[in-house]
Order: sequence, then structure tokens, then C-alpha cells
Amino acid sequence: MTFKPTTLVVLAIATIMAAASTGTEAWQPDWCVCSNNMPKTQIACTAANGNWDGGSCGIVTNQKYDDFVTSCNKQRGQTRCWL
Repeated sequence: MTFKPTTLVVLAIATIMAAASTGTEAWQPDWCVCSNNMPKTQIACTAANGNWDGGSCGIVTNQKYDDFVTSCNKQRGQTRCWL
């Protein structure tokens, strides 16, 4: 079976696009607070193993975000995040 150069280029592009579409999106770091309440935010940040900066929590993965939200909700707080 003989492939034309154009066929190989199309196949290569299709392979790259398929690989790119099956990957997970890169997580963008967020900073979050729990009800603008420093003690609640610190507790949630510790539970999520986030990056506490003294006022907000740096979240770098989806799992840490989920853990932060869960802890904040248990404290009857409201999660607020930004990039």
C-alpha cells in the first residue's frame, strides 16, 4: 500500500488533534476564600493542603479545590475564588 505525502500529513494532524482532545485541561491556579472569613479560610486551606498566604488560599489542582470547597461547606461558608 502506497501513501501519498498529503495523506501522511492529514494523518499526522488528525493524530495530534486526537491526542490533544483526550488530554485534561491544564489547571489554572486559583486563590480562594471561605466567606471572606480568615479563620474559616485557613481551616479550609489546611484541609485542602493549599498555599496559605495569610488571607487567602492558593489552589493548584482540582482535588485541592474540591477539598477546599468541602471544608468550607462544612463550616457553612461560601467559597469565592479568582485567578
